[in-house]
Amino acid sequence: MMIKIEEIFDVFYGTNLELNKLNQVRPEEGINFVSRTRSNNGISAVVERLENVEPLKAGLISVAASGNSVMETFVQPKPFYTGRDVYILRSKVEMTIKEKLFYCMCLKKNRYRFNYGRQANRTLKELLVPKEIPDWVYNIELTNYEEIDQPFNPVNKNLDLYDREWKEFVYTELFNVLKGRRVVKQKIKPGNTPFVASIDSNNGIREFCDLPPLFPGNVITVNYNGSVGESFYQSDPFWASDDVNVLVPKFELNPYIAMFLITIIKKEKYRFNYGRKWHKERMENSIIKLPINTKGIPDWNFMDVYIKTLPYSKMIAEEGQMELNF
Repeated sequence: MMIKIEEIFDVFYGTNLELNKLNQVRPEEGINFVSRTRSNNGISAVVERLENVEPLKAGLISVAASGNSVMETFVQPKPFYTGRDVYILRSKVEMTIKEKLFYCMCLKKNRYRFNYGRQANRTLKELLVPKEIPDWVYNIELTNYEEIDQPFNPVNKNLDLYDREWKEFVYTELFNVLKGRRVVKQKIKPGNTPFVASIDSNNGIREFCDLPPLFPGNVITVNYNGSVGESFYQSDPFWASDDVNVLVPKFELNPYIAMFLITIIKKEKYRFNYGRKWHKERMENSIIKLPINTKGIPDWNFMDVYIKTLPYSKMIAEEGQMELNF
C-alpha cells in the first residue's frame, strides 16, 4: 500500500541562506551547510553560526527540489542550515535512522520524474511511498559504517602538498601501459571476474563475468574512451574492455598510493573528450607531476602517509604499511 509523503512527514522549506554571504569555518567550529548537491550527504560547506537564524535539528531529512541534483535526499546527522530550493522532512511519528534512510531511498527513486526545468517543490508532498517498511530494512547492520570518516593514521605533523618539490614524469617511467581487449556482449556470461568498462561509477566495474582475468590486481585503470580520464584502483584480477588503459606499476603500489595517483590522473580529464581520446599511445607519452624526495624520484612514502591522514582513509583496505620517516 502506498501513501503520500505528507501523511508521514511534515514538509517545509529550509533556511534558504546564500553561501557566499556566510563565513566558512573549520568543520569542528561551525554548522553544516546543506545545498543541492548529490555528494557528501548534501553538505557543501561548514559555516559560522548565525545569531538570528536557528539551525535545523539533527535527524531531519533534506531534499533537493531543483537543479541537476533534484531529489537527492539525505538524513542530516548534525544541526544544519540550507541553501535555496532545499526542503525538509520531519517525521510525524518517531522513526529510527534505518526507517528514515529507507524513505530517503524511496524518494531518490522518483528522480526520473523531474529535471532542471521541472522542479519537485510543488509535488514533493504528494509523492507516493510504501506505507509498510520491509523487514530487510531492519536487518541491515548500520554499525558497520560507524566512524568511517576517520583517518587511518592521523599524525601530528602538518603534511603539506605545497611545501615540497614536484617533478614531471612520463607515464612510461612509472608504468607499463596496457590496453584492454574487445569482446562482444553476447559472449559475456555471469561469473566472478570483474569486468571493467569505460564507466564513471562502481569503480569502473560494469558487471561480473565468466571470462578469465586479463590483468592482475593492484593496478590502476584509466578510461580512454567514453568517460575519458575516469580512473580507479583495481585490487583484484579483472577483465578490461578495449576502452580502458591499464597502468601496471614499475614500483611497489598499494591502495593508499593508488588513491593519491588517481586524484592526479583525474585532474587531467579536461584535456580529453570524445573527439580527443586518451588512447594507449597518447597516455604513454603523457606527463604526470608528482612530489619527489631528495633523490629526485617520486616520494611514494609521502603519498602513502598523506592519504592515511585524510578523512575516510580508515576504510581503505590495508595492504602493508610504510614507515613514517619524515
